[in-house]
Amino acid sequence: MHKKRILLHVLFLVLFLIGIGAAAYPAFGNWYTEQKRSVVLTEYEKALAKIEDADLTDAFKQAEIYNDALFTGEIDEKERPDYGELLCTTEDGIMGYVEIPAIQIRLPIYHGCTENELSKGAGHLPSSSLPVGGKSTHAVLAAHSGRADSKMFTDLDQVKEGDLVYLYVLNKTLTYEVDKITVTTPDDTDAIQIIDGEDLLTLLTCTPYGTNTHRLLVRGHRIFPDETLSTSKPSEAKPEHPDTAVHRSTWTNEYRNGLTEGLLFALLILLISVFLYGIIRLKAKRS
Repeated sequence: MHKKRILLHVLFLVLFLIGIGAAAYPAFGNWYTEQKRSVVLTEYEKALAKIEDADLTDAFKQAEIYNDALFTGEIDEKERPDYGELLCTTEDGIMGYVEIPAIQIRLPIYHGCTENELSKGAGHLPSSSLPVGGKSTHAVLAAHSGRADSKMFTDLDQVKEGDLVYLYVLNKTLTYEVDKITVTTPDDTDAIQIIDGEDLLTLLTCTPYGTNTHRLLVRGHRIFPDETLSTSKPSEAKPEHPDTAVHRSTWTNEYRNGLTEGLLFALLILLISVFLYGIIRLKAKRS
């Protein structure tokens, strides 16, 4: 009887801890991934600081040549720079980072959109223009949404037309103003095509939350306050509508729901264990 009581206590303690752990995991996971990304971005900036301006200018030029080839198809494949080496200044393969103040997110940008890249930050769609701006370019950046351990693009549905998106690539700051938000099917690529003469950026993620059957596309066009922004640190940028970021965060709302469910589960286990413990003690007294 004593052994059964101990086993029962251990079982309910384990279940209780699982409930608490499930409730705490998203907050801890998001904090941890943000710390890792912060280190990655710091290393990226340190790497840039060691590169001569002339070399940065040349790297930017190579990316522009790649974009021209992508749009016109006039450059021979042998002369076209290798995609994986373009804008690559660190061993991590980061080409820059994207900041969306309205939803308070900063993500490194990696070459490609495989799970390897998307698990770490935003991925650049290889079939789109490199994120260096210029006429007749359309860069597409994708990131996960709905991850329990990281916000990434989960709150992209809170971005509004008129919000600003910043790209930090090499020693340049590129600014885009959101002008179009659409939802499409995964096989519909019309909205991410290059438009002659336009300088566009599209942020892409899965939607709706939890089912991911469609794609949310947030498009912006290039504006030019870049010269005044280039001397500011990325962290100094302020959200255009902070109330939206704080109070309507999709990720935060889902976390609160999960936290409530986890705590209720833990409380239920605690109540059941107390109830069963009382029954066991009552039976022990009677015997």
